[in-house]
Amino acid sequence: MELNGIQQQAAVLTEGPLLLLASPGSGKTTTVIMRIGYLLEEKGVDPARIKAVTFSRASAADMKSGSPAFSRTCRPSISLRSTAWPSRLCASICAGHARLIA
Repeated sequence: MELNGIQQQAAVLTEGPLLLLASPGSGKTTTVIMRIGYLLEEKGVDPARIKAVTFSRASAADMKSGSPAFSRTCRPSISLRSTAWPSRLCASICAGHARLIA
């Protein structure tokens, strides 16, 4: 996958969260996939510490299927199963902390 200069900067920005705002078809999903690959392979981040949130089913599907595309050396055990829509993310957080809420 090829990224332009701005996308490359976003893909290797590893300190803190990343918010990508751009027009449809501009490569946001590809940039996020590449950033996740960079975090996993170059920075050694545990996949369980990554949560990708998207607003479209197409983007979520691309992220889930995109993990083998960012690197030939990516371990098969790494997947982007931690992809969610905002409502699912909120439900997941609430469910995980239900005992604190009740």
